[in-house]
Amino acid sequence: MCNSLKWRALLRSHTGLPCRPLSSKQFCHSSGALGVEAIPEAGVLVGPNTIKRAGTDKTVTAKDIILAPGSIPFVPPGITIDGKTVFTSDDSLKLESVPDWVAIIGSGYIGLEFSDVYTALGSEVQNSQPTDSQSSARLISHK
Repeated sequence: MCNSLKWRALLRSHTGLPCRPLSSKQFCHSSGALGVEAIPEAGVLVGPNTIKRAGTDKTVTAKDIILAPGSIPFVPPGITIDGKTVFTSDDSLKLESVPDWVAIIGSGYIGLEFSDVYTALGSEVQNSQPTDSQSSARLISHK
């Protein structure tokens, strides 16, 4: 495993910090000071400047709208996540050491960010954007 000392230091600096996701209430309070109104509800974008609140006929109209739904890692069918040799971006923050080689499947912004991190820590990184779950399975069985 490469750069395990750097990885352990990074994990120590990350673990226990008072940096956790803000609750909807905390976010609304902190963003309100900036003149931003946060509406922590489900809704549907029905026009370029209009959102319909879910379960109601009420709409919200604004000059600028930011949708922040969060994300959940996508795991293609047939892929088994073990958290050690095959893992999601969430699991990658819990690894005890930096792998010598890692394949990052998915070339979205999260995959590219992790590619930069692992490269900086000394891992050989292969990025891939498969077109189907069979491509993902072939890549995972490569090493």
